[in-house]
Amino acid sequence: MTLYASDTKFLEWKRIRNELESYAYEMKAKLDEYGNLKAYMEPTKRDEILKMIAVDVEWIYAEGETAPIEEYEVKLSAYKTIGQPCIWRFRFYETVPDQMKAFETLKVTIESKLSSPNVSHLTDEQIESVHGKIDFCAKYLQKV
Repeated sequence: MTLYASDTKFLEWKRIRNELESYAYEMKAKLDEYGNLKAYMEPTKRDEILKMIAVDVEWIYAEGETAPIEEYEVKLSAYKTIGQPCIWRFRFYETVPDQMKAFETLKVTIESKLSSPNVSHLTDEQIESVHGKIDFCAKYLQKV
């Protein structure tokens, strides 16, 4: 193996090691008692990942010092498999108020246009269809 290849392999190992360490600490902070992701993960999964973090952080500074890059990749993948859905749920519910506001604005705009003379080319059935779709969306957003 050339010196360049050896250096590249070492730098990749350091990158994945740092990524695992950062992800573990970030998830720990976000899932603890005051973390913003706590409400978006089942308590059993939360406890499971917090235990994994404790074990893996110790591992990083012990056996992990000589572990191959593949072992780091497996551990990081395991964290992301558990953590990413939680992050996605958080981000989804974080945007719900803005989406509701945008929907209400659009609903008012559509309803005002439907009552104007500019839509005289639409049949009553078509207008009712639009109202039905608006009602469907409103009911869906109420459930969220």
